[in-house]
Amino acid sequence: MDMKNGLKMTELGLVPEDWEIEYLSNCCSKITDGTHDTPKPVAYGIPFLTAVHIKENRIDFNNCYYLPVPVHEAIFKRCNPEKNDVLMVNIGAGVATTALVEVDYEFSLKNVALLKPNAAKLTGSFLNYWQVFYKKNIVSSIIGGGAQPFLSLSQIGKLKIPLPAIPEQAAIATALSDMDALITQTEKLIEKKKAIKKGMMQRLLSPYDAEGKMKIGWEILQLGEVIKISRGGSPRPIQNYLTADPSGINWIKIGDTSIKEKFITSAQEKIITEGIYQSRQVFVGDFLLSNSMSFGRPYILKIEGCIHDGWLVLQEYQNTFDSDYLYYLLSSNFVLNQYRSLAAGSSVLNLNKEIVGNVKLFKPRSFQEQTSIAKTLNSIEHEMSHLNARHEKLLFLKQSMMQTLLTGKIRIYKPEHEPATPI
Repeated sequence: MDMKNGLKMTELGLVPEDWEIEYLSNCCSKITDGTHDTPKPVAYGIPFLTAVHIKENRIDFNNCYYLPVPVHEAIFKRCNPEKNDVLMVNIGAGVATTALVEVDYEFSLKNVALLKPNAAKLTGSFLNYWQVFYKKNIVSSIIGGGAQPFLSLSQIGKLKIPLPAIPEQAAIATALSDMDALITQTEKLIEKKKAIKKGMMQRLLSPYDAEGKMKIGWEILQLGEVIKISRGGSPRPIQNYLTADPSGINWIKIGDTSIKEKFITSAQEKIITEGIYQSRQVFVGDFLLSNSMSFGRPYILKIEGCIHDGWLVLQEYQNTFDSDYLYYLLSSNFVLNQYRSLAAGSSVLNLNKEIVGNVKLFKPRSFQEQTSIAKTLNSIEHEMSHLNARHEKLLFLKQSMMQTLLTGKIRIYKPEHEPATPI
């Protein structure tokens, strides 16, 4: 098919000429929802799902509630989810989130819509992927005012969907499902590596051996006695000190960090030189700690600049700690639990110089041993970075596939005598 001439403009955008546009009400045999009551859950019984259990492309049965059989049966008479049906959140923050039913056993619903595709027109897997792809459009069409988002069953029925032939729907859904499998596999590997890293940090950074005795050559120090701690400062009003001059001083903020990154490598804003005298200057190799957001999360600077009073800076540690070892120690539960304990009692968890200064740090006296521990942890961190990069790439590829497959820009199944477009 010549894609330039083989497309038609519809209310859903350009789609192939042989695709139809239909209301969901015309291609679903049933659109209903679960109970609006709040039945009392029990410890054991039939699974009972609410909106919080419907995740994008996934149903969370692991954390569901349970109902007695008679209560379930009363709900199930009207709303009977079955394999290959689609569930849609129709009220609250997760409105329009959908998931395909992939289990054979019965369960009940509350405040979740049930869509039963008419098998002659629509497959559940294609419907689910289309709803995921078109979710933002649905949400933007119903949000307004202060009321929480809500999709009535009538509104759901009036949603439109493009309808390729059933074999093409199945081919599209299979391609996207295969991509989902790769994404899930990568996510499991990431979680496995996280668990390994956590266990290694617990073992390598602890000053005690398996018998609870202090490791030979280790010592415990008070952070404030071996590291200089300072708080940032903000020139005010800050607008008077910001500059677009590329040669200005880096003005380092929380927004310049990434939760996945260990280093701060750039700053979005800069200030004029005069701002240095009302702020705190920091240098390459210094550690920054957020004193509120991302509570206690350490970052190592790879740039010079100035920091506002939302940061604490740790300096002059180099004679006592290897920088990578110190990073992992400050990131560990050994230290984070001390922050929480020392900050307990305040309404909001905030760090200050006194709290950080009172934290106990433990380390091998030997720099060689510190470096060896850090290299081991760096190795697994490197593996996790590769997995995270792969995960992000797969998510991007899936989004691209949805954009092209669900709109017919690429055809992986075509009417007879027309070759498919390679992906």
